[in-house]
Amino acid sequence: MNSSKDDIDWTMVRSSNREWGKLKTYGLGRKLEGLRLLSISLSSGEKEILITNLTDRKNYSIDDIKELYNLRWGVEEGYKSFKKVLHIEHFSGRTVQAINQDFHARVFMLNMASIIRKQGLYFSKSSPINKKRHRYTVSKTQAIAKTKDFLLDIFYSKRLRKIIQQMLKILNRRLEMIRPGRSFPRPKTSSRRRSKIINLKGI
Repeated sequence: MNSSKDDIDWTMVRSSNREWGKLKTYGLGRKLEGLRLLSISLSSGEKEILITNLTDRKNYSIDDIKELYNLRWGVEEGYKSFKKVLHIEHFSGRTVQAINQDFHARVFMLNMASIIRKQGLYFSKSSPINKKRHRYTVSKTQAIAKTKDFLLDIFYSKRLRKIIQQMLKILNRRLEMIRPGRSFPRPKTSSRRRSKIINLKGI
């Protein structure tokens, strides 16, 4: 991209013969028109190149696109929780019923963990550890793990309030530090040699 132009119209031209076979299958052409190429500055000083089909500059300025790009973080973390922590693509059976049960059970557990974690955030604010220099919050992974451990108790125990309080105490002892503005450099990769994927341990 020309450094003097941070917002330009762009047409993608696919040159790979391997891709061309797939494109013909779906009735698509080699050219993909109506795209917009933007260059935004990150807090680290680096430049990020974004591609979008929101070509209406009057309604969607560079600042609007940048804000939308920043909002992706929560969505990506949600997908990561589903795929890397809950292993939502791994099923206990091969029937439609088994897959539906596994899928909805994991979605339910993640929602339950989010509710419990939200309650834990109130506890963490009054924790002595938050009187120190750094701020701390409830770990999402720990919230999911403890929800899984106590799930049957939540359903069947007659002392639900006590169970929840016990979970919150455990989560409050395992807080994680908040690091504002924390970022990690992206590994430089090429089409020939991909970077190694870090596999997170599922719960």
